[in-house]
Amino acid sequence: MLKSGELAICKSIDIDQPIHDIQLNWLSGDIRVLPSVDELIHVMQYADACFSKRRLMQVNIRGDTLSIVDGRKRRGLVGINIARTALEIQLPDRVFDRILLNSTGGQLRLNRLLATRCQCKITSGSVDLSGRMDELELCALASIVKGQHLSADKFNLQSSSAKIDISGEFNHLQITTIGRKLNMDCLKMPEKLHSVSTGAKAVVSIPDNEGFQIILKERSGALKSEFDLTPLHGDSNCLIHKSGKSEFQVDIRGGAFHLKSRK
Repeated sequence: MLKSGELAICKSIDIDQPIHDIQLNWLSGDIRVLPSVDELIHVMQYADACFSKRRLMQVNIRGDTLSIVDGRKRRGLVGINIARTALEIQLPDRVFDRILLNSTGGQLRLNRLLATRCQCKITSGSVDLSGRMDELELCALASIVKGQHLSADKFNLQSSSAKIDISGEFNHLQITTIGRKLNMDCLKMPEKLHSVSTGAKAVVSIPDNEGFQIILKERSGALKSEFDLTPLHGDSNCLIHKSGKSEFQVDIRGGAFHLKSRK
């Protein structure tokens, strides 16, 4: 259960229909997505005594898609939100086709998500994420992102003025970061990595491996590596470690990119 403090449940819905896609569009407040104890989807909104019933969540089901929208987004209700509210979603232990999450000013805790495709967009908030997906797309603006026990075949991360700290297993990594700090701990060696960092400190840790090749673009900033790198055919922008099996593209536009060895 959500530790809601002085908040009380003001709306609760149990869904037993076959749902494959989930869409969440939410404003500020705590959001918890947790495993369910049964095969139902449980959606609960908490609020304090000052929260207007007209601002309660809107839940719609169309076909196999569940949509949950913050009631404060309704026309005429957007403004200064002083009253407190929080959302809890409990999902059964199965793989969903698609999960889309969009929050502005919220604090998300997404535990053990299972999805073929997951898209999460967070603005001026925070997210704590774990789970297994085929494709994960995470977009963070002026936010704090923590990820642990993550697994994705393809991981696309876009961040701006965000603090990122992620640990997991990824085959294909696409990273675009502007400003602040990125710490990516790869528990297994990625097959491909493409990083574009602008004015940021980016640290990517990888385990001991069979080798990799880096195609480097340094417009400004610096590359630092704890692995021995050899210019290929004398080209300082094409660097190789051991067999060069994995493919890395690193574009540094200010700041630094540090390739670390996992201990």
